Amino acid sequence: MAYSKTKVRKALMSKLRASEDVSGDHPRYTVCADDGTILGITHMSHSGHEIDPFLTSQMAKQLHVGTEEFRGVVECYVSRDNYVLLASQ
Repeated sequence: MAYSKTKVRKALMSKLRASEDVSGDHPRYTVCADDGTILGITHMSHSGHEIDPFLTSQMAKQLHVGTEEFRGVVECYVSRDNYVLLASQ
């Protein structure tokens, strides 16, 4: 299943409280636990309007969760607390 870049960005920023760095070639998103520990860093390409299943799986790996868990974050059925728990394992 493909996701719009807008939907994924919104999930990263609001749900996972990622910090966004747009100074490089691609926007970078860093997700940290409440204590400041970095849980994962991912980025998105400037090209295209959708993130295909392959890129979804790559972003999930970069954020240290499975593809289904990452989809759950984007679709709002996996909470931030659950993500932190999964990414910390």
